[in-house]
Amino acid sequence: KKIMPLCSRLNGKNIDQTFAIMDVKGVGLSSFSSDVRSLLGQITNIDQNNYPEMMGHMCIINAPIAFRAIWKMVKPMLDPRTQEKIEVCPGDYMPSLLKWIDIENIPEFLGGKSKGSLL
Repeated sequence: KKIMPLCSRLNGKNIDQTFAIMDVKGVGLSSFSSDVRSLLGQITNIDQNNYPEMMGHMCIINAPIAFRAIWKMVKPMLDPRTQEKIEVCPGDYMPSLLKWIDIENIPEFLGGKSKGSLL
């Protein structure tokens, strides 16, 4: 079963999981209202119910201190298997990213070499 047919065709192999980089620079408690928490919960449920096991890994970068409090609220909404796939990276996030993705696929604005193509 091909979940991502275009990616699979372009890479010559079956691609069935994603890798995501979430840059949370500047996110604070004021960014996390009850409406935002509710929306995140709904999105999480849709993803977990309709696209299980699609996320291979996610690196959260540039997390300010306030993000820890937000993460404590969000993390329990996630399935334990999903929690294991999410890594809050330290200040120097590049070594963490390079464990999962080639530097050619990391956007330039994050220190990589990609100029912004989709693949």
